[in-house]
Amino acid sequence: MHPKPFGLFNLLLHSLNAPDYYNYTFSHLLLLENLIEYIIRAGLLDIYVIFLFFILVLASFVFGKNKPVLKESFDSSTAYIGLLWFVSFLLTSVFLPVRSNLYSYFPQIGLHVSALAVLFFIWSNKIKQQKGLRNVALIFMCLLLLGWGRYLFIKSESYGEDGKLSAQFTEQVIHAVSDIPSEAKVYVIDRHFGERSSPSILISYGFNSLLHLYYPQKHLRGKIVSPNEAAESKDDSDAFFIIWENGDLSPRPLGF
Repeated sequence: MHPKPFGLFNLLLHSLNAPDYYNYTFSHLLLLENLIEYIIRAGLLDIYVIFLFFILVLASFVFGKNKPVLKESFDSSTAYIGLLWFVSFLLTSVFLPVRSNLYSYFPQIGLHVSALAVLFFIWSNKIKQQKGLRNVALIFMCLLLLGWGRYLFIKSESYGEDGKLSAQFTEQVIHAVSDIPSEAKVYVIDRHFGERSSPSILISYGFNSLLHLYYPQKHLRGKIVSPNEAAESKDDSDAFFIIWENGDLSPRPLGF
């Protein structure tokens, strides 16, 4: 089968009508926010280690007697390649207005490469030359890595619990909207709106996608709202309200 004429143009035009969370945006403030979020989330450990090295170097300048001798030059080409890697593979998602916790790890490799270039330069020209400073750096590095491992373990447990709640919510939504007529508006009233483990935080930006995935023929529109926001829409004749409270989803009449 041959593609239709102007198929690529039609695809682009359709993407402009996609939900907000799939539309690209070129807002400068949003792009800056997304970039900062990626750097912090992807390179936080690298930032901690570089900061630790700088503190040790600063302490050696204050209390040490010998000035450092530059034995290794800064490998700028490796640092630039790492940054180019990070930016190139980040371009596919940095223009989306909504961020997800499930970032792709692939762009982060570039940040680690650039950070290693900086760390190697500091280590070779200052820390490695002084035995006492080198031992202190190694001790702090071990402590930092142990603390980081503990942090990742706690976060993994948190993400696991979030995943269970999200799966529980999804399963109940699929069942609850099965009898709702086509073209309807589905409001999930989140009694725990804004809390870390509530649907409004976990999957609110993907609720429409969830409905379209399981019931594409119904063309349902949905939104997860707070009780106050739901009260403003209770007179909408096309609206169906479902209340989420304490891990349970239950349909309610319009008066809820």
